[in-house]
Amino acid sequence: MKNQALVLSAVLFPVIGAFLLPLVGIWSKQWRNWLAFGLIALPLLASAALLPAAFSGARVLCFIIDPLSVFMALVSALIGLIIVLYSHDYIDHYDNQNEYYLMVVLFLGSMMGLVYANNLIALYVFWELTAIASWRLIGFYRSPKEVLKADKAFLVTAFGALLMLLAFVGIYQATGTLELTGMVGLTLPVSLVALIMAGILTKSATLPFHTWLPDAGVAPSPVTALLHAAVLVKIGVYVFARLFLATFAVDAVWHTIIPALAAASALVAAGAALVETDIKRIIAYSTVSQIAFIFLGLAINNIVGVVGGLLYILMHGLAKAGLFLSAGIIEQNTKTKDITLMGGLIKTMPITAIAFLACAFSVMGIPPFGGFFSKYLVIAGAMRSGNLWIAGAFVLGACLTILYLLRLFVLVFLGEPRGVVAREGTPLMVGCVALLAFLSLAATVVINQPINYLMKAFGHADLGIGLLFRFDHFGLFTAGAIIVIAALVTLYSLVFMQGKESIGQFYLYLWLTVIMAVGAALANNLILFLFCWEGLLLTLFGLIYIGGQHSFRTAVKAFTIVGVTDLCLMAGLALTGFLAGTFVMGDISLPVTGWPALAYGLLLIGALAKAGAMPFHSWIPDAAKDAPLPFMAFVPGALEKLLGIYFLTRISLEMFRLTPDSSLSYLLMIIGGATIILAVGMALIQKDFKKLLSYHAISQVGYMVLGIGTAVPAGIVGGLFHMINNAVYKSALFLTGGAVEKETGTTDLNKLGGLGRQMPITFACFIIAALSISGVPPLNGFFSKELVYDGALERGWIFYLLAVGGSFLTAASFLKLGHAAFLGKPAAEHQNAKEVAWPMLLPMVGLAAVCVVFGIYNVLPVKYLIQPILSAQLLAGHHFYGLPSNWLLIAVSAVVLLGALLNHWYGVKKSGQGLGAVDHIHYAPGLHQAYDLAERKIFDPYELGLKLVNALAWLLNKIDRLIDSLIDHWTVKVTEWGTTAVRWAHGGNISAYVSWSLVGSLVLLWWGLR
Repeated sequence: MKNQALVLSAVLFPVIGAFLLPLVGIWSKQWRNWLAFGLIALPLLASAALLPAAFSGARVLCFIIDPLSVFMALVSALIGLIIVLYSHDYIDHYDNQNEYYLMVVLFLGSMMGLVYANNLIALYVFWELTAIASWRLIGFYRSPKEVLKADKAFLVTAFGALLMLLAFVGIYQATGTLELTGMVGLTLPVSLVALIMAGILTKSATLPFHTWLPDAGVAPSPVTALLHAAVLVKIGVYVFARLFLATFAVDAVWHTIIPALAAASALVAAGAALVETDIKRIIAYSTVSQIAFIFLGLAINNIVGVVGGLLYILMHGLAKAGLFLSAGIIEQNTKTKDITLMGGLIKTMPITAIAFLACAFSVMGIPPFGGFFSKYLVIAGAMRSGNLWIAGAFVLGACLTILYLLRLFVLVFLGEPRGVVAREGTPLMVGCVALLAFLSLAATVVINQPINYLMKAFGHADLGIGLLFRFDHFGLFTAGAIIVIAALVTLYSLVFMQGKESIGQFYLYLWLTVIMAVGAALANNLILFLFCWEGLLLTLFGLIYIGGQHSFRTAVKAFTIVGVTDLCLMAGLALTGFLAGTFVMGDISLPVTGWPALAYGLLLIGALAKAGAMPFHSWIPDAAKDAPLPFMAFVPGALEKLLGIYFLTRISLEMFRLTPDSSLSYLLMIIGGATIILAVGMALIQKDFKKLLSYHAISQVGYMVLGIGTAVPAGIVGGLFHMINNAVYKSALFLTGGAVEKETGTTDLNKLGGLGRQMPITFACFIIAALSISGVPPLNGFFSKELVYDGALERGWIFYLLAVGGSFLTAASFLKLGHAAFLGKPAAEHQNAKEVAWPMLLPMVGLAAVCVVFGIYNVLPVKYLIQPILSAQLLAGHHFYGLPSNWLLIAVSAVVLLGALLNHWYGVKKSGQGLGAVDHIHYAPGLHQAYDLAERKIFDPYELGLKLVNALAWLLNKIDRLIDSLIDHWTVKVTEWGTTAVRWAHGGNISAYVSWSLVGSLVLLWWGLR
């Protein structure tokens, strides 16, 4: 009896109460508004009270209480309640307010009836009630344009609904019942499934019936949030789940057709979003694209995808409602929806901007926002079902999601104003947007509750998402190194960051980075690892963004490159978990052949991008100019190498079995060798202290990748040793550059010189770190490079030559840098430069000391830090500390370093200055033209990728416009032709009527006799 009262109150109170709102509105607007709020709060409370009975399957009249209905009712009522509250201020100065609240509450009440319906006719009635309410709400402003768009939405969805009704009639004729619980397990004919899908696809705005949804953006923003982002389009996917997951059995072919259609919808809509300039149409196209992810999860017929799809309904609803309501604040305050007229709004609308960004991150699937889990589970489900090409299409769609939402955020909120000024919205409106952003974030804390609820709904145990850590030697060592270097950078920053803007944000992002990085290093669960790994995206964006006035472009570039590669990593982890049958990293052991090779390749992309290897490197030199220097010392200088190479080692030696004879081993060595030469070649010609070091941060990772890629003991030990050494000397070098910048105000080498006398300790630290990175004995860089040389030579002389050639160019560039900055005549404007304060000196001195100790006593890092990582079988009784065993290689290295010294002497003599020491290389025939092209970013993969994306977006948008033309123009034409034919056939001529009757009678007679 209690459950019956709760269900009926959830449905009938808002449906009946909606018609009282205009009467109350005549008396008091305020009472009407709060009555509307109460009429939506009641279904929310009633549905929450039904949670204990959700698994009972109880039936109340034509309604059912089960996990699916209660879950969807809670999602719809929660989002609807926030939107109604937001409407109190948004809609306050418009006409037709009484009708607005009537239709909003009627819509939400109808939604309650639909989700609880256990009867096909009840489902259809409430389905159509939502269509009527949405029709009136889309045309709320009553202008001919809005009415036309409302009519389009109504006609498209009504057409699909009529086809679905025909299917319901067919089902009743076949079964003699309308109760869904009486049809469980029934297999429907293809024709009936097709008719039902027509209704579902039109309502959910899926290709090719999607074009009504962007057009519906003419409605008020709360309407677009409620009907076309949070609730209305979810009706289609809910009914799909109700009919084809919980009730009917479906032919297997639909599990291929629907995902393929969803993939096309996701890509076409994302392409259209990339070229749109109307803020609400962009968000609407995003909805079309994201609904496709839900369809993918529900249609691939495995529990991981199904749970991901249903969870997506909740996460997407919260985030997308936040985006639309933010757009409403922007539109009301700027009086425009054109994003090309906006810009810089974060300065006047900071809360809205932050909430918008948080909701956008959730839609992108970036941790720690809840959208991460739903997106991962959907892609993992697609991988598990074997639909790898479909999963690949959705990974591409997820990449496009990052691009169009970042584009939207940058054009609206960042940069300088481009024509409009605005202020923050009302406290109530801003509070609703902030609440949705908070809920998108807070969902992560309790994510296991909805996941386990949905798993139980389909009779399965939990997915195994938990805080599963592995405290082994490698993970603890990597985490410890990250913490130590972060502490040194923090000490250094106490002085360096004094007086800087956003200093509080810097420390927040810095130590959030440490927390996420340590979590990734110690994680022993694929989902936990990915959560921590991708969480670094947010802090990366923040640390670069606070660097300066124009740093947001670099922040966006870094976020895009790393975010796209992280999606590849997500797909790789999903495929790995499926192939291994477990999410536990320590239990995974796969060969590098067949599908496991694809999984390894996807994971490799994520590892190389995190480490900063080519071709995922191009944001690092830009960050050197725009980001705070301590960021460069910590993230590109140390953290990314430690974490990226850590993961590369994990996947190459543990999760997969990389062997010297495999093609992937050769691929790694090629990438490593190319990264060494190309990056150091760019470092050679730089005229800025930090930018030169940034290219070396890229080049040095090449030695690590090359060493591990050899898959032989010497190379692997050398690569890992170089990982440690690079973190030490590269951080030291960046910190010396920061000291120079602190005292002189510049890192432009043209403006520096003679600082060695004024900053002797900084100069000494620079010399030690520079000699170490150049591979000069007895410093640590010498020993790790010799091991990499040894391993490379064992695999092929070409790889050895690339490594040695890189060392020559490294030494040449640091001779130039040291000479230009610290030797020669001091610049007149820097006569007062002096040594920096001890909090800045201490980290530099400590790191320089480690370079010496880890070189002379290399037994300490090799024996106690590195060799315990490797198996005894791999080491085969060898130890790799002490003096190198191959004296011939040492002799070659000595010759190379001597050659670099002679090259510097020649260059200085020819150019007359230290800064020109490599000009004869820079301007050599052939090289000069190549360098010019590189400096113009002709070879920048990011720039090339953007051009490719623009071309793809143009093509996809043309497809969308063609479909829109077919619906807007040709369906009208066909209808006109049809009505003309009917009019002609029924022209009032008695002879024509007799003829039609005779022909019809003959056809019926023939049919009966046949």
